[in-house]
Amino acid sequence: MRPALFYLSETTGLLSIPAQPQSDAPILCVIDHPSESMTRITVPPLWGRDLRLYLERRLAQNYPETPYRVALPISSGTSFRPAREWLLLAVTETEWLDPLLTPCLERESPIVGVWTASQLISSWLSRYIKLREPLLAVVRTPAGIRILFQANQRTQLSRLLPGETDSASIATELDRTVRYLHNQKILPREQRPVTLFLGTTPPEPASTTAWQPYSLPAKVQRRFPTVTETGLAALIPWWCRQWHRPPSLAPRSLTAAYRWQQARLALVAAGSLLSAGVLLYAGAIALESWSVRMNRLHSEQLHAQLQQRLARISAEINAFGVAADQLLAATHIHEQLFASAGTFPALLIPLSHALTATPEYRLERLTLSRPDPAPPPASGATTEATPTPQHATSTTDAPADCPPPATDSAASTASDVALWLYAEGQANETLPLKQLLDAETRFRTQLAAPGWRIVSFQPPVATDRNTTLSGENASLKLQPFRLCLAWSPSP
Repeated sequence: MRPALFYLSETTGLLSIPAQPQSDAPILCVIDHPSESMTRITVPPLWGRDLRLYLERRLAQNYPETPYRVALPISSGTSFRPAREWLLLAVTETEWLDPLLTPCLERESPIVGVWTASQLISSWLSRYIKLREPLLAVVRTPAGIRILFQANQRTQLSRLLPGETDSASIATELDRTVRYLHNQKILPREQRPVTLFLGTTPPEPASTTAWQPYSLPAKVQRRFPTVTETGLAALIPWWCRQWHRPPSLAPRSLTAAYRWQQARLALVAAGSLLSAGVLLYAGAIALESWSVRMNRLHSEQLHAQLQQRLARISAEINAFGVAADQLLAATHIHEQLFASAGTFPALLIPLSHALTATPEYRLERLTLSRPDPAPPPASGATTEATPTPQHATSTTDAPADCPPPATDSAASTASDVALWLYAEGQANETLPLKQLLDAETRFRTQLAAPGWRIVSFQPPVATDRNTTLSGENASLKLQPFRLCLAWSPSP
């Protein structure tokens, strides 16, 4: 709720803004009286409670006759290094003030605080008029003309000219104010302060050399279009909207109701936040429970679907009439023997090319054999188990040395063999030795095909001592050629 403002002056009495405020609206009191007093002091290096007690003692010593007093910092400071320069502000005459505040105390509306018109004007100037040089402000108020002097954004002096005052009188009072500042060494004598006029007609600049006029910035004029005509009245709505205001002059007993109301509102807000937190936590727990329940329902549905699929697959397997172990063994045999071996015409192409390139050889016997399939892997078998050596499938016409006998070295060599090929034949005895040796070379060359490996080869021309040569042509003792090939599928 926006607070109402009570303007209190000895000449005007109590002016309510708005005229009919709500009964429970907080009240901001602004005092505009000539008895407003300011005293500059320098405090020793104190902090915290010691500093507060020292300032209270100084206020009581300087202004014992009034409870409306406050200490304002002039110089900048922090929590660890408080300001050393302070301004003691008080309204010394309060006999006229108590009768005006009595109706306020009887109302249900709490009093937020009591400020002077100088504090209101000074806060507005510090907010919107950013000047490094000293500033004199001449502001019209309902009680008269208020003259303020600011240096470093801090109010150093404030005077009230009661009643109606013309431009000449204002110029005279400005000259007196500047001389006072010079005498008190607050303002250097060679410096002419800039002067801002709000709500009053500026005097002619040629009538004095003690000050120089100053115009309101355009952006401030746009935001407060009536401030140059009405003065303080245009600043009251802005003051009511502020959340942060300077310290109040009101004694604690006057603002106790408002402080209790704020504490009660803070407790209500804290309780509301706590209740909202509990509700949010309960909602989060409920949402988590609902999520767990939905996940459980989804898992149960998925389990039921999987059970139905498993039952359907089991029924299909039972309808097939073959045990699962037998089907697994048959699949393993197919993958190890038939699927990896390829087609026989494609496997016999290298041997066909070798025989075509070697017309000196005549094939008489061809035997194909496959190694025994490895047993299907057990469900709990480990990969580190020792592989079982593979042996060729026994046939009635299989040679004894193709594949080679099962030894340790032969087992490691033949572990990846998928097909064994044994070829036997004779060579033409009428051909000369050189042609037969060339034929052997061509035959070996054609057999070097991908996947094939020559395990053993007995050429038709024996190279032992039984070979005899007679004259230009050799009379050869030939033997059947025997070839053993191993085929391994490419990885």
